[in-house]
Amino acid sequence: MGGGTLVVVSGAHFSERSASLGMIYCRFDSSVVPGFLLRFDVIQCQSPQHASGVVHVEVTSNALDFTAVGLLNFTFQPMQI
Repeated sequence: MGGGTLVVVSGAHFSERSASLGMIYCRFDSSVVPGFLLRFDVIQCQSPQHASGVVHVEVTSNALDFTAVGLLNFTFQPMQI
């Protein structure tokens, strides 16, 4: 049930306007979290809590249309103590 990992996504067409309007998000399977614009071609999101395993990651810069499922994956790993 980890979470909190900073995930950096490179792409295109991320705009400062979308960021200023709070419209950049990442979706980890069905969990949606805010995204933050680092550069015009890079956004960052913090992974939500999730059980161990691989999930699909999608991004949006208009809070509506997400990228296609299966383009990005993220693996949640159990915490090592």
